[in-house]
Amino acid sequence: MRNKYGVAPKAERTIGGVVHASKAQSYRAAQLKLLADSLGWIVTPQPKFRLGCDENIYVADFHVRDPEGQWFHDCDPSINVTKWVEEVKGAETPKFRHDVKLWRKYGPCPLVILKRKGDGWVRRVILPTTWKA
Repeated sequence: MRNKYGVAPKAERTIGGVVHASKAQSYRAAQLKLLADSLGWIVTPQPKFRLGCDENIYVADFHVRDPEGQWFHDCDPSINVTKWVEEVKGAETPKFRHDVKLWRKYGPCPLVILKRKGDGWVRRVILPTTWKA
């Protein structure tokens, strides 16, 4: 029986013994591992953020630190940062939409929402209102 959001079976979303929430997330994890190994990026999976009060805990997919900031600058030349949070999405749930609103108000850095499109990604960047580059 399939999940209501169409999540693939565990075997299809497991990489290196780690079960990811989706095939797209497992694919991005593999990409980030290659980038971390080749470019010196620091990738933290499943980081937790407190957004506003203690009850609003948001667990993202990845926290990425790129010492050069080149990738982010290539994606959006108006923003040059060296750290951001990535969230890989297929279906956006009501809870996630609420989390995005909280991120806009309380997030510590840009949030990059990634959606698969063919062999690449469609990116949407959420900048917190209090964040300064």
